[in-house]
Amino acid sequence: MTCVVPKQSSKYKRTVLSPPTRAPFLYSHPMPSAAYCKRLCTNGAIWNLRVVIVFIASISTLPNSASAGSPYVAPPERALLVLLRQRYPGKASKVRVVDAQRGCVAVIGGHKHVLVPLEPGEHTLFLLVARTMRRAQLLELDVSAGNTYLVNLNPRTRKKNFMDPRVISPASPERAEAVEAVRDTRRSTPDLARCAEWLADKSGDDIARKMAFAREEWSDSDDAYRSARTITSGDGFTPEQAATLFD
Repeated sequence: MTCVVPKQSSKYKRTVLSPPTRAPFLYSHPMPSAAYCKRLCTNGAIWNLRVVIVFIASISTLPNSASAGSPYVAPPERALLVLLRQRYPGKASKVRVVDAQRGCVAVIGGHKHVLVPLEPGEHTLFLLVARTMRRAQLLELDVSAGNTYLVNLNPRTRKKNFMDPRVISPASPERAEAVEAVRDTRRSTPDLARCAEWLADKSGDDIARKMAFAREEWSDSDDAYRSARTITSGDGFTPEQAATLFD
């Protein structure tokens, strides 16, 4: 910034403004020194720089308009799992989603989808149907923070209580159909307290048998079966994709 010092009259030692405009009242004020003017200009430049820095910082902390407000965007420190059950005729039993420690993670009814926040890392989940043991399923997950993952529980059938889980990644051929199904179904909030009561009412041996059956079927199946039920970190949708994909 260039500092300009007003000219001094050798006769009056007063401030003299360049023509054509002169303000008579200014002649009564002493002329500021060059050092004072330089200091004033330097301080002004510093404050202008501070304003620019604060403005840039405020812009950088604004939320991404593409992802702000969408429930399908995972929190930055966690992953988000979307479990989908498509439409079918009649009424089906609820599916309870249980972790390896027999803790209830989610409950999902027919023609609905639920959102399940997860800690980053590896998880083993069991899909249990109340009235049958032989339809218990196992899912293996390795999820990353900030990503959204989608699993379609019954993509190829409309039979009641039947599950054929499929992991849907951004590159999956079934992606468009599954995304449309998420939009078509109702998002529900699971009652985890009632799910915990259901688990408490069940015999521990009964739950253990269901989980053991799912593990046995996993071990006896081929790679295609396990691959369809395995989520890797690369299968996730980014916040930008999730914000516009499901809403």
